[in-house]
Amino acid sequence: MNDFAVGCWVLLQSGPAPAPRVPRTGDMIRDWAVWFAVIVVVMVFTLVLLKRAKKLVVSEPRPIVGFSFDLDQLRELRDTGEITIQEYEKLRKQAIEKALQKKGQGESTEPPRPGQDVPPVGTK
Repeated sequence: MNDFAVGCWVLLQSGPAPAPRVPRTGDMIRDWAVWFAVIVVVMVFTLVLLKRAKKLVVSEPRPIVGFSFDLDQLRELRDTGEITIQEYEKLRKQAIEKALQKKGQGESTEPPRPGQDVPPVGTK
């Protein structure tokens, strides 16, 4: 016999091919649940890594030099977490005290009104 005949004889003896496996609903749900759990774990791990990286990059808040900021900027620093609430309260009190001292010394913290003379820079 030739190879073709042998192949045909083997095919005829083995019987019909088994039917393809149809996945059951329970198996599909389990597979989707496993993939969902894997994705959630990867996302949580990524968030943890990103938070740690952010702490490394922003390890210390920027120091505030002088009082050349207004209360809105101070509030923004507090809201973004660059300064703590205690630091915000301390700096806010200092800024208010400094503004009151300036006002008490005769220096106006308000902008000049129209028609009001503006003194030259460097004079009081």
